[in-house]
Amino acid sequence: MGLARLAWTVRDLTTAGMDTARYLRGAVDGSVLGTLNLAASTEFTTLGSVLGFLVLGVLAFRARRDVRGALLVFASIQLYLTVRTVVWLTVTDFFNQSFETPEGALSMATTAFELAAMTSAVVLVMGAGAGRGDDVPGDDRAP
Repeated sequence: MGLARLAWTVRDLTTAGMDTARYLRGAVDGSVLGTLNLAASTEFTTLGSVLGFLVLGVLAFRARRDVRGALLVFASIQLYLTVRTVVWLTVTDFFNQSFETPEGALSMATTAFELAAMTSAVVLVMGAGAGRGDDVPGDDRAP
């Protein structure tokens, strides 16, 4: 998912007419919005999620046990954001127009994949270790 999100971000940054410097500044400088508020900019959340996906992916491939908690929190937040995106797509009637272009169809496929992947990650991480006695105090069974 991190690689797919990275590809979309690179595509957006290389689009003609895109002010890449302003986009990157908006990712790290809260004053770009013109008002001081606590809401994160779209640029920040996009680049933050790409970085989060890639870091957690590397940790997961290295089979780090401590990635489980971080993955649960991150996947839960991404699941919430993806559900919000699906609601926004429904309200703006993008679903009816999304398959008119290859880019729209790919965007819908990516969103569907992210929804399935984040739901699976949350469910699997919450269920990991259940029933194996890993977290049961006083369990003296042989491994």
